[in-house]
Amino acid sequence: MLSSKEVIELTVKHINENGRCSINVYCKYYLDGNTCAVGLWLKNPEDFKDVNSCSMDLFNQYGTDILKEEVQHLPIDFWEDLQALHDDYYNYDESGKKLTEEAIDRIMKLKY
Repeated sequence: MLSSKEVIELTVKHINENGRCSINVYCKYYLDGNTCAVGLWLKNPEDFKDVNSCSMDLFNQYGTDILKEEVQHLPIDFWEDLQALHDDYYNYDESGKKLTEEAIDRIMKLKY
């Protein structure tokens, strides 16, 4: 099992290397080979390429079994906060492609 800190660190690395997968209000969980924050941890992200909803709606509809086993133990609140880190434009630097240190520090301080 991965800890919330490990998931955050790996997700931040993914976002900073690949950028945001969408600039819509809700991102696609899988778009052109890239994933959003939650999409990175889906067992089969390609299955959700046409889903365009918030993470709460996703989990309400499909449950947390859609996540990879090593992260299924983390609460839905965690996934909502992680997705917000990805979605909210103010968490990015001026280029709009990299997360700011302030945003990363803020989510690392949350307890799950």
